Amino acid sequence: MSVVDQAPTSSDMRHDSSTAMTLAALATATGPAASDLRVRLRGYITLLADPAQEYADALTPPGPGR
Repeated sequence: MSVVDQAPTSSDMRHDSSTAMTLAALATATGPAASDLRVRLRGYITLLADPAQEYADALTPPGPGR
């Protein structure tokens, strides 16, 4: 993250995603740096899951199919 204890920016997420893809392509996704990266990526997913669900719920009209 850009600043300790603050929400990550889209730039942080983009950089970490790019780094993860590079590590995967090089088949070197091991060690402390890769582990820290995985923790950050999981955190981004957790952070965005609830707002994504709320958005999806708003797109779906209420009714018997829900």
